[in-house]
Amino acid sequence: MTILSSLKNKIPVLDKGFVTLLSSTFDSADFVEVQNQFFSGKISTRLTDINHICFLVKCPLFVQLALSDLGLRSFSQKQNTIEFYEPNVSEISASSVNISIEIEKHMKSTADAVIMNAKNYQLDGADMFVSQVNSPLSVYNVLMVTGSMTQFLTFCNKKELPRPIESYRKTIQDIIKGNWNSSWELLDEDKRERSKH
Repeated sequence: MTILSSLKNKIPVLDKGFVTLLSSTFDSADFVEVQNQFFSGKISTRLTDINHICFLVKCPLFVQLALSDLGLRSFSQKQNTIEFYEPNVSEISASSVNISIEIEKHMKSTADAVIMNAKNYQLDGADMFVSQVNSPLSVYNVLMVTGSMTQFLTFCNKKELPRPIESYRKTIQDIIKGNWNSSWELLDEDKRERSKH
């Protein structure tokens, strides 16, 4: 699969983001075959450790940081334009809807000036990451995110994540379920068995 063809399968997330599968060590059929040949048909973290997955993800910086907390590696694509995450009123979740509306208006009115600062930092030679961290807006990045299936499953099993990160967790989980459905069922079974002991 080429990067361009995988972009046709991208799943939108939040206001400007997306997730798409780029590649994996084993597709579903290969995964089951290796599982049967080498692991007696049982699920094993040794198997999920060797199945490396690579996603193309467009996400705000805080999602990138959540993924990196699990040891997933990411590589940023240089951006020609700077886009930022614009939470809607329901995502702002202030103490009242009116306050959320005011916060949303303020974010939109100040965003252009803040983005100009981030661009200028980069033009002055600042590292892209550093210029984004020093911005009060969550800037979008396009990343290749790579790691073992085990690491991605750990991310998929996270609970009580902030809503924007939860959107990415759910999308990645849906892609894994869609591509490795039989193995996902076995993983769920294995998890249920381990929770009994």
